[in-house]
Amino acid sequence: MIEMKWVAAAGVVCAIALAGCSSSPTSPEAVNPHPGVLSGLADECTGAPGMPHHSVEVIVYRDSRVVGKQTKIGSFNFKFSLPPGRYKVTTDQSGMIPKNVAVQSGDISHAPIYADCS
Repeated sequence: MIEMKWVAAAGVVCAIALAGCSSSPTSPEAVNPHPGVLSGLADECTGAPGMPHHSVEVIVYRDSRVVGKQTKIGSFNFKFSLPPGRYKVTTDQSGMIPKNVAVQSGDISHAPIYADCS
């Protein structure tokens, strides 16, 4: 009789353990854990000739959250390592139209950001 209770208890423990293993991942990060790369050129909106360069900030959004920023003086090449997904990339330069870009697992996505200084 004691052996039957022990076998039943062991069966319940195994069932609980196996139930945890059978759940399937639902987020893209769980399915594709390898990041992708988002790169491009952030263009500085320059003023009159001979004027000093100023800072350019690249901002990357996922949904409405900022997930990355880089700031340098003048135009520069940016690079972000990001989980797969859809992003919006922009800079703090005037006349900038944000770019939408998809980042794939293990791939490089390019999104050059050109300033419209008019």
